[in-house]
Amino acid sequence: MRHIPRWAGHIPGHTSPTILHAARVAAYAVRVLGEAYHDALLCHDAGKRLVDAGLLYRDGPVSRLESIQIGEHAAWGRAVLQLIMDARCHGAPVPRVYQEMCALHHHWYDGSHPGSVAGANGAGVCDIPRAMVGDAIPYYVRVLSICDVYDAVLTRTYQVGHTRTPAEARAILAAGAGTQFDPHLVPIVIAALTNAHGDAFSPEEDAIAAYA
Repeated sequence: MRHIPRWAGHIPGHTSPTILHAARVAAYAVRVLGEAYHDALLCHDAGKRLVDAGLLYRDGPVSRLESIQIGEHAAWGRAVLQLIMDARCHGAPVPRVYQEMCALHHHWYDGSHPGSVAGANGAGVCDIPRAMVGDAIPYYVRVLSICDVYDAVLTRTYQVGHTRTPAEARAILAAGAGTQFDPHLVPIVIAALTNAHGDAFSPEEDAIAAYA
């Protein structure tokens, strides 16, 4: 699965928060999925290359329109990765797992919030159906979606103006089970991110090492 270089998840001109977010999410998700998915996980936010850095890194809440603008990165990820493939891999197509991680990581398990998978004609991007629901969403994307939100609520302030504690983050995941997240995977992911003493797994050192 190592068709796209690890550095594809980097965002030239942007500061470290998004790079480290991708690395932390990858460190979380491989505890469930295994190392084979690590490089694809690093690239899940590749579309943020096309989002204004000032909006991405704003300290505090954003408007509904701005939130939509940030969310559009999911629809742009495949195009960004294809540019890399064109330049570095002689135009080889972006592997399907990378496409699906980019396009679907904000897609809700119950289909009530399709993320940014719709194209201009409503048919979807990179041949991914807009109406994916439940287990039709690839397993690795369902795990990624949980880990992505977990890290976001621990580290970002733009939605509610403050970060949350690991316990609060776990409660958010549990509350979204069956709607935003796969209800069978939520407890599995939470267990993977918590040790026997109930302490949260911290991937900071692993995250930095991923880009060494």
